[in-house]
Amino acid sequence: MSVPDKPANKLLDQIKELKKKLSFMEVMRGEKFDSNELDLIKLKLELEKSRRASSIIEIRHNLIYSQPYLGIVYFDDERTVVDCNDKFSEIVGYSKDLLVGHNIFNVFEDKEILLSIQKSITELSSKFEGKYLSPDKKTSLFI
Repeated sequence: MSVPDKPANKLLDQIKELKKKLSFMEVMRGEKFDSNELDLIKLKLELEKSRRASSIIEIRHNLIYSQPYLGIVYFDDERTVVDCNDKFSEIVGYSKDLLVGHNIFNVFEDKEILLSIQKSITELSSKFEGKYLSPDKKTSLFI
């Protein structure tokens, strides 16, 4: 996921402007900022740049995660469910409380879904589109 260039470019422009002001201030005051002060200013600017980039990524993630039509589940290397959105819970027919902490392979019986999950492990993401039979075996959905 790439971060848009506009905020980064704006921040770079702000850094350039600050450098100009610092140089101007040095000349006007007849003093120089020592390298530690300049390093501190650079670090603060980099931190702000990083915070803004993280904020943009978090906003994008939240927009995708909260979509009412997209079921999303996260699991760790041990295949233990770490988190899922409400739509995923609704689709699979289990509450989030029942899913989190359990092995994702124990949730499904369908071989196609299990293959899709296995694919997500090797490729870091995957999707499943097809027929799904709910845990009570009464409801069949196309997801």
